[in-house]
Amino acid sequence: MANPQLFDGYTKIANSIMDALTKTRISGEARQVLDAILRKTYGWNKTTDKISLSQFVDMTGITKGHVCRSIKKLVEMNIITKEGNALSLFTKNGNDDGITYGLQKDFEKWKTLPKKVTLPNMVTRRYQKRSCDVTKKGHVTLPILGTTKDTVTKDTTKDTNTKERAFAQKIQFESFWWAYPKKKSKGQARKTFLKINPDEQLLAIMLATIKQAKKSKDWQKEGGKYIPYPSTWLNAEGWKDEYLINPLDGVLSEHGQATAHMLQTWGKKEEAKERDAKQG
Repeated sequence: MANPQLFDGYTKIANSIMDALTKTRISGEARQVLDAILRKTYGWNKTTDKISLSQFVDMTGITKGHVCRSIKKLVEMNIITKEGNALSLFTKNGNDDGITYGLQKDFEKWKTLPKKVTLPNMVTRRYQKRSCDVTKKGHVTLPILGTTKDTVTKDTTKDTNTKERAFAQKIQFESFWWAYPKKKSKGQARKTFLKINPDEQLLAIMLATIKQAKKSKDWQKEGGKYIPYPSTWLNAEGWKDEYLINPLDGVLSEHGQATAHMLQTWGKKEEAKERDAKQG
């Protein structure tokens, strides 16, 4: 049985911030990520903290792809701050452990999600009903547009589900096609994609891997000449590949990187000489 006590630790947050949060519509996973940031910052009497993706996954139980999507949403809403260059801080396992996160305390700058829309009293002529269908409050009762147990058949349900799934697959493929850098053989790519039939979680992993791969040397050299065709990448399960990112990419030119490498090598040799001299 859980027995929480204040002396075990607590998170101190201003009531005005809590009031603002209760009035702000935040999706479930994004709110979990936000709570993780609050726990790692205000829970330790800090305003910002470096949090790796693996820490977010452990704290929330959300997959890495969904964590990235939630962070992006919170940044777009200006609810959190994010500082650091993720492209130069990927570890071998792909965890971004150098990004600093914090809460945007000025909640007046938050960009809230649009409110749910309610239908007005006046509706279009197509949906107007007789006076007996008007409620006491004056709202018109709309006709049933969907299917019910009285009107639906097994064939109708199956046909509807098939159309909805086909539409969802089309949207998923277009998301993949938009993200993939080599726009070749779209028809073959679509066939392969539909054969794999990825769910939302796998698609998020695909998109995250493509984003990382585009920054790798293999995909950048000679103008992307060695980027595989999209259908080839899908057949080879390319989303399982690991792409090591040079921490100096995007920071120094190739000449600058060569110079830095030379200095690093020289420094190691000097350290070795000093060590040998002390031992001698």
